[in-house]
Amino acid sequence: MSYDPSKRDDYDYGKRIYRQKPKGKPPYLLVFALVVVLAGLILLILHKKSIQETHVPGYDAADSPGQSRPAVSHVENSSEDHGDRNTPGETFPGTDPYTDTDKDTSTGSGTTYPSIDKRIYGDIKKKIYGETDTQTQPGELYDRAERYCKAGEFEKALPLFKELAITDDRMSVFVGLCYYEMEDYPNARYYLQKVLTTDESNALALKYLALTCYKLDDLENSLRYAEAALEIKGDPQLQALHSKLQREIKAMVGYGNAKRVNFTIVFSKFKHGEARNAVIEILEDAYREIGQQLDTFPSTPVSVILYNEKNFSDVTRAPGWAGGLFSRLDGKIRLPIKGMNVNEPQLRRILYHEYTHALIHSITPQCPRWLHEGLAKYFSRDYSQVNTIGQKIPLKLLDAALLARNPTVVRIAYQQSYSVVSYLVDRYRLYSIKELLQELGKGTNLNTAFSSVFSISFNQFAETWGRE
Repeated sequence: MSYDPSKRDDYDYGKRIYRQKPKGKPPYLLVFALVVVLAGLILLILHKKSIQETHVPGYDAADSPGQSRPAVSHVENSSEDHGDRNTPGETFPGTDPYTDTDKDTSTGSGTTYPSIDKRIYGDIKKKIYGETDTQTQPGELYDRAERYCKAGEFEKALPLFKELAITDDRMSVFVGLCYYEMEDYPNARYYLQKVLTTDESNALALKYLALTCYKLDDLENSLRYAEAALEIKGDPQLQALHSKLQREIKAMVGYGNAKRVNFTIVFSKFKHGEARNAVIEILEDAYREIGQQLDTFPSTPVSVILYNEKNFSDVTRAPGWAGGLFSRLDGKIRLPIKGMNVNEPQLRRILYHEYTHALIHSITPQCPRWLHEGLAKYFSRDYSQVNTIGQKIPLKLLDAALLARNPTVVRIAYQQSYSVVSYLVDRYRLYSIKELLQELGKGTNLNTAFSSVFSISFNQFAETWGRE
């Protein structure tokens, strides 16, 4: 059932219903207690439903007259073991290298790209140097570097680890991990490979070499390192990467690539010649237009893979109606190309949407989903079915609503995400949005970052916006 914005519903916090007082003297306290208990149970059930992971779509009204249906895109980051529920591939985020369950949901920061667990520095230190051998401890220099890593200041830790690695090759693993966190993948690969020259069974180095090679589009070596790491130690998340690599390598038979300054386009040599040219042209427009508005341009080329519909579904595990996908795992845009004919307006909207996700991710992996999707709709000019709807869903639950199974809830969540972003842009301008993204990129939580940019905390904003 499509959503009619002219009608008020249960999400409308502005609506108040007054009832005529009943006659007689009912037991008010008992009735009140029953209502409170019942309401609590209903809210608990709805909340559990809303946070179940599912595909995060856009909507294309043209797909089905009279019935809105998800049709545009999503940001891929859900778990491999949910593939049978039509959710996309795998996730590699969070405080523990591959979980997103430890995120502070009150900040709205959502899931992030794969991040190294800061505890590993202390754990590996014990493994390398032992618990009690004080004569071989690296001392104050190591401790300073470790503190920088735990604070997320890898640029400061890097030269310290490099100095230590001059006299101790085992320190190269820390140099490689710092480069990985800094997204300097060629150097990460160099130093992690250096570790294997003296310790070929180093499971941590093998694991991050698999991830690093995947980031560098070196799928064959990524698979080789993943298999070597799994032989040493079982790892469910690395197994998910291994499964994805097998699917991707199989799907990429007969594919070539076209390298440009800002993009690398991977496509079928036999099917996507016309689409490739259209995609390159549109992406260059998006790079220039959105980049100028946010005054931000990615430092490395963005990879875009064009699949036929079957390969797209096989690789991403996304539903057949998905129009595109951006993966936080590898920073790639994936598109299903339906036949030889290119619908230029629709393709432009999808590419602008997905490129916005890639650009935001280049600024910060810590962006809340509602801000991701709101900005993507803003820059893709996807205004279909968008109205200034106010706060129908509490802002603190908006990220969860974007993942809900109920299509009506998801559509409202998309509309509201755009509405919030549009309001912020109109009132504070785009440069303030960029400042917010940069603050989030420093590791600042949403509430604090919001306050530093807009002089009002996110919690305060959430209590007042859209409820006038």
